[in-house]
Amino acid sequence: MDILKSAVTLIASAGVGAVVTNAVKATTPDDLKTMNKIFVMVGTMVAAHAISDVASKYTSEQIDEIGKAATIAKDYLRTKKH
Repeated sequence: MDILKSAVTLIASAGVGAVVTNAVKATTPDDLKTMNKIFVMVGTMVAAHAISDVASKYTSEQIDEIGKAATIAKDYLRTKKH
């Protein structure tokens, strides 16, 4: 379960980071001055990382909840067999 959790969390984080980066690129004018380009680049990296971190934590928590529910269901089914 840990490998699956790590893989899904990584994919979710990378996907959200890509969406944020693409959204910034799509809405940023091409004619920015050099200093503003640097600000946008740094801001994009920070925003993408922060939002990816939130998505990663959310995904991890959801997988934990699914695991707990599966354990409860499995335990319930075991007690019903006896």
